[in-house]
Amino acid sequence: MQNTCGHTFTETENMRLPKRWRQSLIFAATLIALYLCAGLIYGQKSSQRNLLWNNVASAVNRAHQESPNERNFTNANVIRETGTDSIHLALSVSKGTKIEPFYTLLKNILYYRGRFSFNRSECQIKIQTIRNDLCPITEFPSNDSLCLHLLVSNRIREIISATFDTWKPEDVQIIFYDSEDFEKPDEEEINNDRGEEVKMTNLLWPEIIQSSVTKVIVLDTDMLLNQNIANLWEMFTHFGRNQFIGGVFEQTTYLKRLMEDHDFRTLNTGINTGMLLLDLEKMRAVKWSKLWRKAAKEMSTQWNKLIFGDQIIFNYIIYNNPAYFHEISCEWNYVTFGHPNQADCPIVWMIQHAHKQYCSLSDWYRFKGLLLARLVHHVSDESPYPEVFSPVTSVRPFTVKEMKQTFQEVYSAFQRLNYRCFTREP
Repeated sequence: MQNTCGHTFTETENMRLPKRWRQSLIFAATLIALYLCAGLIYGQKSSQRNLLWNNVASAVNRAHQESPNERNFTNANVIRETGTDSIHLALSVSKGTKIEPFYTLLKNILYYRGRFSFNRSECQIKIQTIRNDLCPITEFPSNDSLCLHLLVSNRIREIISATFDTWKPEDVQIIFYDSEDFEKPDEEEINNDRGEEVKMTNLLWPEIIQSSVTKVIVLDTDMLLNQNIANLWEMFTHFGRNQFIGGVFEQTTYLKRLMEDHDFRTLNTGINTGMLLLDLEKMRAVKWSKLWRKAAKEMSTQWNKLIFGDQIIFNYIIYNNPAYFHEISCEWNYVTFGHPNQADCPIVWMIQHAHKQYCSLSDWYRFKGLLLARLVHHVSDESPYPEVFSPVTSVRPFTVKEMKQTFQEVYSAFQRLNYRCFTREP
């Protein structure tokens, strides 16, 4: 017989004890083996915890060979193994991406997860709010860590690594992936009318990230949260059996009209791919790499200038396979672009303080038919910097201009915070 730790017990004809004795001995041996295994596992986990801020480990190369079109990828610079209770985030911080928005977004995420020194005088968030009936929150969920999957160039990796060597934010793990190791999609698959690089990264995450990671939240760096990201992660539990892409529909009809001009259709107004929930396990099971490349080739026969990159391809796949898609409410990716219909997403940005809560009518905005902004995506060629910030004081939907101004006010507040505010206190 074989127990869960792999030890095997055998019986022979010449050494047979009474049945009751044999059962007792086997039971005792099993308990001892389990005890020894538990001690070994605990020791291994303790060692893993001690590696959190060790030097960057050796690169681990991983080749994908599912099809002739599959690329070889390098999973490099693992700081430590990720735990089963981790929230996984994937971000691209490579060419054309500024590092400062990434740092500011991470501060913002950690703040709403309670990984923040609220009692330090230099760590006070100074943001004007429209309501004053606040009281303290004494507990934060702390059973899960944050694992960042960062696609970076060598130069960006060196800069971020140097920052984190001194910063050491609480409960954060990092895995770097070298963007130079990733081949671009074939030219005949993806084209751009200005010869510029198009964003394709979000299509590649199931191939980039190691197979042990089954789910990930994909974020652009030009975003800010107004809520604990654990609430967004929890939405994976609402996915249906065949759903593996979670996203928010665009608040404008721009993408829908653009695709219709090229004889393509979208579900609703089409999804924005700045924030995605991806069930990587299901995507790998349906051979996602082949699926999206096939879709890109099909689209290129009618539209050889896919200027929106992965967003166009995601929408093409979702329209033809709606069972793959799980809709998330607009307050989880409100985009400050164009002229959204306020009736479709009547949003308000009531600043949430992580260590406080609204004591009365915590859902007051819903009584007014409004949605509380939970994640805001600043997409605009215009500078969001307002000369004078005036918080909205009336209970009504925010305009796009007011959302942009609030974004910059919140962004500036987090940008100014010292890294020490997000480090575990001794």
